[in-house]
Amino acid sequence: MLFRSERLRALVPEWKELNWRQTVNDMEAFGQKTASLGTEYAERVLIEWGETVQGAAYQFDLERLNRVFARFPEFIDE
Repeated sequence: MLFRSERLRALVPEWKELNWRQTVNDMEAFGQKTASLGTEYAERVLIEWGETVQGAAYQFDLERLNRVFARFPEFIDE
C-alpha cells in the first residue's frame, strides 16, 4: 500500500540514515513515530509496521528488526 503523505515522505531521509546506522533505540523511536502517523491517518498497515518495528527492537531481535525496517520504502509513493 502506497501513501502520498508529505509527512511520511519527510521521514525518508531519517529512515535512510537509521537503515544504514542501525541504532536499535532510534529505530524503535522511528517505529513509534510511524505508528503515530498511522493512527492519525487511520491506516492500520502503518500502525502495524510501526508496532512490529518497536516490538523487534524491544526484544532485540536484530534479524527481524532489519528485515521489517527495510520495508519502509514500500509505503512511500514518490
